[in-house]
Amino acid sequence: MHSVLVITPCHPKYIQTPGALIAHKLQQEGVRVGILSRAKSSWGRLLDIVFRGFFLLPQYDGVLVNVYGERAFVYETAAILYGRFWKKHVVALVHSGLMPKFVQKWPRWTRIILSQSNLVLVPHGFLKDTLSDLGIRIDAVLPNFIELEKYKFRERTPLEPRFLFLRGIHPIYNPEMALRAFGLVQRRYPDASLTMAGPEKSDPASCHTLVRELKLRNVQFIGLVPKEEIPALADKHDIHLHTNRVENMPVSIIEMWACGLPIVGHASNFCPTDRLPINFHATADEGPNS
Repeated sequence: MHSVLVITPCHPKYIQTPGALIAHKLQQEGVRVGILSRAKSSWGRLLDIVFRGFFLLPQYDGVLVNVYGERAFVYETAAILYGRFWKKHVVALVHSGLMPKFVQKWPRWTRIILSQSNLVLVPHGFLKDTLSDLGIRIDAVLPNFIELEKYKFRERTPLEPRFLFLRGIHPIYNPEMALRAFGLVQRRYPDASLTMAGPEKSDPASCHTLVRELKLRNVQFIGLVPKEEIPALADKHDIHLHTNRVENMPVSIIEMWACGLPIVGHASNFCPTDRLPINFHATADEGPNS
């Protein structure tokens, strides 16, 4: 294909999606690429894709649709059906750990629409296995990736309690857990710091209120960080907090690995104890007590 229309959220103030990164790499290879949509809201994306997408698609050889499910599946459906109508090559790149639940809720809709794609891709084995078990044809795994040359690995030794939270204020990212966990750390390490980065899409006031209620210090909310500034931001921190309620293999984790930050995640939605046997000043050879 010499030209591709990529359907993915790509507003400049949002986190870069895998579809946008793929579009950038295709452009570097000389492929003519169009991107929909740069609209900020879900309604804006719906209108953009439903009305503009139909007339744009004939100008391209194929369409790549980032599929996330939930409400976005309405315009993702339109994009896939438009591709079939114009007899274009359709590639569906399915993301989101919530997609299996969405398929279970809407089995006929999702199976019919995804079956219209010439190629259905997923970023990891979990989605491949779970969606295959639900009757969705998965053709291949295309792992999430980053441009590694843009990141600088630095070994943290000694390890300091400088925490970074990168996913934004939204219920699925569980920022309240990050703040509560940090509060437990700060009881033992008073000088510990936490940077809360990412778009504030939901209820940022609740997080600011929680900071005051827990009497947390050294907590900074900095909003969305442009993609090109993430390596420099990571270099100022030692540990990445990842408290998502649902997650598989996010790009942010790969970025933090590339920068040398240890990842602290969770196996459940609660923190059972305020005992934190962690030696933040351990050397790399000693390792943390955990």
